[in-house]
Order: sequence, then C-alpha cells, then structure tokens
Amino acid sequence: MERERVELVYELTAGDLRESFAAQVRHTVAGRLARLVPWAIAGFSALGCVLRAAGGELEAGDVVVTVALVALALFLPRWQLASACRRAARRGERRAVVDGGGLSVTDSRGGNALPWTKLTRFMETERLFVLLGRGGNCFVALPKRAAADQGALRALLERHTSAGGAAPSAAHAE
Repeated sequence: MERERVELVYELTAGDLRESFAAQVRHTVAGRLARLVPWAIAGFSALGCVLRAAGGELEAGDVVVTVALVALALFLPRWQLASACRRAARRGERRAVVDGGGLSVTDSRGGNALPWTKLTRFMETERLFVLLGRGGNCFVALPKRAAADQGALRALLERHTSAGGAAPSAAHAE
C-alpha cells in the first residue's frame, strides 16, 4: 500500500534555492521570461543608443540608462537569490506535510496550505522536488534530504500532479 502522507522537516539552503530557480528557468515559460525580459529591454535600449549615435543625437542620459538596464539584467538573478536566501533564513526550520489534500508548510512565521488544484505540476532535480502552479511559478521546493522515503513522496506527487521536467538519471537513486 502506498503512503498517503509524507512529512518533511528542513531548512532551505542557498543551494536549494539556486537549484529551484535554475529548474524553473529551464523548464517553465515563466522562468524563461523572467530571465529574457530584462535582457530584451536592455537590448532595445542599446539599439536605441546605436541608432541615436548614428543620427548624431546620442546624449549622456541615453548611455547611463542603457548601462543601468544592462547592469539590472546582469545582477537581477543574483539579487533575487540573495533576497530569497534572506527570507528563508528569517523563516528558519520548515515543516511540510504532503498528503491527499495537498501541501501544508509551517515555519516560524506561520503556515500555508495549498490544495492540489493550486499545485498543478512538479519538477524533480538531483536534490529537490519543486512544486509549481499553473503559470509555472515555483510555490515550494522540497529538499529530498528531508524526506525519509523519497519514493513515497515522488509517488504522492505523481498521483496528484503531473511531472513538469525531466529528472536527472541519478535522481531516483536513493
């Protein structure tokens, strides 16, 4: 008989967050857009600078704005990761319960329950199960190290959601 309830106790690490962000970028439209849009804006600004320079109308403000947009596109992922790490550190230890009704997570700041209707798919990475919503937004990353029985957790997730990304070949080795 398959288990219908899995409990996890963990603290998210910078590595966990980095891996969940990378999985979202690789496997979801929302993740790819989050990386592409800042670069597209910076690219259009740079193109505008080139066109203004060709017409002899380039001003210092044009260059400053373009450099700022390129810097934003370059450093935004690092800032997002640093912000997520600070939030995770403030929240401390998390307790997650995955069962037939969905996922509930409690930590030092309270709790949150998400039914399966909000968690439409998951991705499995080498060290995580990343649960996603309809738009591809990452709702929660569950570290495999926190699951006493990864197979039971995987089976529960597969039963209630759809797998959204290819798992590494070593992912199923426990």
